Amino acid sequence: MTDNNQTPLISVRGLHTRFGSHVIHENLSLDIYQGEILGIVGGSGTGKSVLLKETLGLITPYKGEITFHNDQGQLDKTSIGVLFQDGALFSALTVRQNIQVPMREMGGVAMDLMDDLAALKIEIVGLPPEAAHKTPSQLSGGMRKRAGLARALSMDPKIVFLDEPTAGLDPMGAAEFDDLILQLRNDLGLTVVMVTHDLDSLYRVTDRVAVLAENQVIAADSVEELEKNNHPWIRAYFHGVRSRQSEER
Repeated sequence: MTDNNQTPLISVRGLHTRFGSHVIHENLSLDIYQGEILGIVGGSGTGKSVLLKETLGLITPYKGEITFHNDQGQLDKTSIGVLFQDGALFSALTVRQNIQVPMREMGGVAMDLMDDLAALKIEIVGLPPEAAHKTPSQLSGGMRKRAGLARALSMDPKIVFLDEPTAGLDPMGAAEFDDLILQLRNDLGLTVVMVTHDLDSLYRVTDRVAVLAENQVIAADSVEELEKNNHPWIRAYFHGVRSRQSEER
């Protein structure tokens, strides 16, 4: 799905991130293209989630530029959807009310349409209609993930950021969630950026994978090309026991 001749949807250039004297990123650069599913991987402490938050504007980098290539030069909040780990739903609200939170905060949605739109998002992510009236504690882990994704899609975003979307799911549930991500990308034309440790997901759904190491993105390519890369961390990651198991499935 990625055409590297096109203008990136998002460009990250010369990003430096530090917390006190601790350096997280140093001269990091990365392009994100329209319509692709981009995975982000790296060892513990390499700043995967930090990069996600910087792109979302939740953290300000020490130095560098993050550019959104559209008419306004940036994506407004309605153009971005985010699925945090385990859904990060409001525990006191029902699924329907959770999905309606962005509609109420950002405005522009008629009150009498909110219930219909929430029901549509619930259907899109494969939840049963009755899930609308349940609170997060009444849902399984997989259903909470889907509810969180429904909320991320609330305002019909152009790009969705997913933080460990299949963490905590059993293999069957993770595979079903992978299929859902692919379906939504294809049906809605979404761009998807996901931080993940799930090798099965990387093999199954990503167009490219960006590898964070040595405070930078040391490679951003398809899994097939990364398997040929001789960098020690990349070789260990894509040729280890877990990787072989993923390839055999």
